Amino acid sequence: MTQQPPNVLMNQIRKNLRSSSEVAVFRERSESVKKFTNEHGYSEFTKDLNESRGFGSGQLFTKEDFQGALVYPTPRFIRNYTVKHTLAPLSFGILVDPNKWGDVARKLNLDPKHNGQSLEGKLFRNSIFGLDEIGVTFHVNRGLQTDVEFEVLYADIGLYSETQSYGRRITPKKLMNPHLAILTVEYLVLSDLCAWRADPESTPESVTDYLQNRVNYYITLIPQMLGLLETHIKEAEVAYKTILEGVVQNIPPAVYSTFELDKKIKPKFVTPILFSLGSTQEELKRNHLLSPLIGLKNYSTYFRTGDIEPEQVRNILVEKGYVENSKETNFI
Repeated sequence: MTQQPPNVLMNQIRKNLRSSSEVAVFRERSESVKKFTNEHGYSEFTKDLNESRGFGSGQLFTKEDFQGALVYPTPRFIRNYTVKHTLAPLSFGILVDPNKWGDVARKLNLDPKHNGQSLEGKLFRNSIFGLDEIGVTFHVNRGLQTDVEFEVLYADIGLYSETQSYGRRITPKKLMNPHLAILTVEYLVLSDLCAWRADPESTPESVTDYLQNRVNYYITLIPQMLGLLETHIKEAEVAYKTILEGVVQNIPPAVYSTFELDKKIKPKFVTPILFSLGSTQEELKRNHLLSPLIGLKNYSTYFRTGDIEPEQVRNILVEKGYVENSKETNFI
């Protein structure tokens, strides 16, 4: 995977980031689900969740699981988040009462020690509430706004970009191809990196350690997902450790570049960049695979040297309908 010149990175924002009008359907779906559950409770939502889902333990959810739950994002959160990140929240989530979280987590096949889980639309079929389009996030309600911001950043990256949605999708066919396996893990790493920016206590060192540990987790997970015999798993783990070695090496510069960009040009322009990284759909069709992590490092370099100016990114966001066409450019 090669270095990406400025014109290639600019083209990624133009091609990969959906316009405001394109994502309007997701925003409308999310608002309609929130409105319905607020007005009518969770009975119909729970029925749709059970009938359309293709995940979890097989145990059915009940409306009692969501007693005391809250839907998000709230109007106040949407306003604050949009000012910070430019791209308004699209995803829909449920903040589960802490007393109910153990039961919900088990039905998600999730360790109750975890705070939440985002489920993409591809895990649902024929949902009357549109969950097959927008997905849903379940999160224990401990009153932490940074946790909600984390989940929205993680979930929305796949709604704002078809490339991101495809990139982080795990399938046996992709994992059996070394080049696509690398690409898949890089997109998974990028999603986590984007979300960890919500944590005010995160540091480049802590995020780097976390992401590299995640790659080690994928190294052990992939042979199991491919259904390999027990006798072949260790051999496969060794092979995938070699295959994914470059991803591990790409993580530190990508993380430090992200922290630098957030400081220099602020999240309201960095988030759209992160959401648009990687090969365009046309490039993917001809197997021209571009590393999103290398692209991130290149962005940092080009902003530093002046080969890319923040105004160029802003102009594209104006074209996409996310920023008003104003001459004011005070965002550095």
